[in-house]
Amino acid sequence: MPIVNLYEVPQTQTCVRGGQGMCLGATAFGPEAFKSKIMGVGMTIIPPGCSIGSHNHGNEEEIYLVMEGEGIADLDGQQQRVKKGDVMVNVPGGTHGLMNDQPKDLVIFAFAVSAD
Repeated sequence: MPIVNLYEVPQTQTCVRGGQGMCLGATAFGPEAFKSKIMGVGMTIIPPGCSIGSHNHGNEEEIYLVMEGEGIADLDGQQQRVKKGDVMVNVPGGTHGLMNDQPKDLVIFAFAVSAD
């Protein structure tokens, strides 16, 4: 498998999971790149005032690593502040979202794994 630099992958601008505003996303690898149950690996840049809307992945586990910035995580309706270095584990069937309420970009690394 090649080495991919997430900062060099083309970024797409989108409203993520019905959240507020437009975020930038870069996907390093999709599910076809793996022999395991990893569904994808990527980075999302959440500008100030924008968010990833609250959602679930059914039977997938998703992990977020906050690489830059701060924001408010929503995990199953419980809100808590996250900052650089924090890791969020979004369990299968659980709901989660992420809001940037700060003046600088919130950058996360994310990957998902099927529990099936």
